[in-house]
Amino acid sequence: MKPIIGISCGIQNIKYYQNCQEKDTCWILPTHYVKAVISAGGIPIILPYVREKEEIIYAINGLIISGGGDISPEVYCKERHLKTYDCNIERDTFEIDLVKLAIEYNIPTLAICRGMQILNVTLGGTLNQHIPEQMPSTVCHWQKDSEQSGTHQIDILSDKLAKAMHVNPGESVKVNSFHHQSVARIGSNLTVAAKSKDGIIEGLENEHHDWMLGVQWHPELIGNGNTTQKHLFETLIEQASQQK
Repeated sequence: MKPIIGISCGIQNIKYYQNCQEKDTCWILPTHYVKAVISAGGIPIILPYVREKEEIIYAINGLIISGGGDISPEVYCKERHLKTYDCNIERDTFEIDLVKLAIEYNIPTLAICRGMQILNVTLGGTLNQHIPEQMPSTVCHWQKDSEQSGTHQIDILSDKLAKAMHVNPGESVKVNSFHHQSVARIGSNLTVAAKSKDGIIEGLENEHHDWMLGVQWHPELIGNGNTTQKHLFETLIEQASQQK
């Protein structure tokens, strides 16, 4: 049987019905995540914010914590920066609880962009809330080019991440980039799996978990035309297939 992959999502007020004047509250997830899981051989399930999080963990074989807006700074005990935006404490709490349960039940997990930052703060880490002011760099971390193209190089430092991407440890890989925040203090049990040339942390690995990786870029956007990125999802599916 194909493994079930739960994917966290956002929430927005939008005009879902064309002729309706009022907006509806909708669970939002870009289709790229869903397509990446299907292409890799899994069955994607979108996860709304519910109380029964442990039941979710029982029902899935793998987990993706998806990208989105900024994490509420109160989660990691910091004052809000003026450039911090689109926070949703309900989403933060839901995803943090999912990560804790994924650790407890050893669920294979891929945390993407905001998701990697959720992984970090779940384990006690903190964030730089605005890279241009807190870590000025010549490397572009919010690209204007097509989302499907890479914009800067990262160095793969972790054996597990390198194996998941089918590259060699120490190899450089070109990735896309859509983030203005970054990991500051690293959470407990996490190690740096990748860095950009300016020292920004681009990948994390939970060394006390069989397979829990975080990446700061968006592999789902460039996976179809890039086998290195597609391998991340295929490895997640392989790991998830061994569950339950």
